[in-house]
Amino acid sequence: MSTIKNPIIIEGFWNVGKTSLAKYLQDTHGYLYIPEPNHENSGIKNNISNWYTNHHNKRFDQYCNALGNDTKVVMERSILSSAAFDYAQGRNYKSSSFLSFVNSLNKNILFIFLYQDLGHINKRKYDISNKKVICKLRSPSFAKRYDGFFRTVLPLKWGIVPLFIKQPKTYRESTAKNNCRIIERAIGNNRLGQVNIVCFYEQKDIEFLLLKRSKEKGGFWQTISGGIKLGEYPKQTALREIEEEIGVAPDSEKIIDTSYHYSFIGKEGYELNEYVFGYKLKDNKIICSAEHVESRFTAKAEAKKMIKFDTNIKSLKYVENAYRKERAKRPLM
Repeated sequence: MSTIKNPIIIEGFWNVGKTSLAKYLQDTHGYLYIPEPNHENSGIKNNISNWYTNHHNKRFDQYCNALGNDTKVVMERSILSSAAFDYAQGRNYKSSSFLSFVNSLNKNILFIFLYQDLGHINKRKYDISNKKVICKLRSPSFAKRYDGFFRTVLPLKWGIVPLFIKQPKTYRESTAKNNCRIIERAIGNNRLGQVNIVCFYEQKDIEFLLLKRSKEKGGFWQTISGGIKLGEYPKQTALREIEEEIGVAPDSEKIIDTSYHYSFIGKEGYELNEYVFGYKLKDNKIICSAEHVESRFTAKAEAKKMIKFDTNIKSLKYVENAYRKERAKRPLM
């Protein structure tokens, strides 16, 4: 029996297996498949952007109608593709269609982003007749910004956190099946990404809060971290984790967004993007959750010696820098 039931939208780079994954979901998991539009098959040569916008809007209406009928549905590409294409070129991506799309999303929709190493994408062949478009797709700066739109812009500004799945250089028959296994694990764990919250207390100097995990959970020192659930903004996850892990009811207006993130393979075996936030505590009175056995406020030099992961150590610097910039604008109480 299929454990994949969420409505799905598949985004990603070109020729990385989006169609194969969508068809696999259709054939093995009973999904209704709404394919990607292709202007070259329609003979369109002018106003191509408008053509895609109109087709994305019509397909999303079809998608929503299927959801209304309790139909499992997967759609290949959406208006997000057009927005990412504009963003990657440095153009305004906030069209009325984009804004309408993000403001009307069902929170159960799982977004998937398929990608490959940028070096491989820049060298591959594309079944596209427009040479100007091919040049853009092979541009390292374009590819990096296109990836960044889904990896940072959508999660931090619009609350859309895609599940990133790296694809092999050569497509195999097992690739779509392996992708579905990752999707099943992500849905089963209800974890699409991660947040890292660096809490601190300031009197004369800044002291960072470190928590020691229980022996069963590794026994190491870290800052607050937790998984992003389906339908959550990273900032919402950060607020929830502060309250759950140290018993403090945080003020949402005082969360410090560093715009720093990193990626890693979690213990569940799939990629997670972790977003770093900061939070200034009013005092040093906290209550540790059951998963931690000890807490300590410490200066940065000592904290860097205690923390296990290099990415967590770097987070201290990003939070401190972001805090000092914010403090220059307004006091954080």
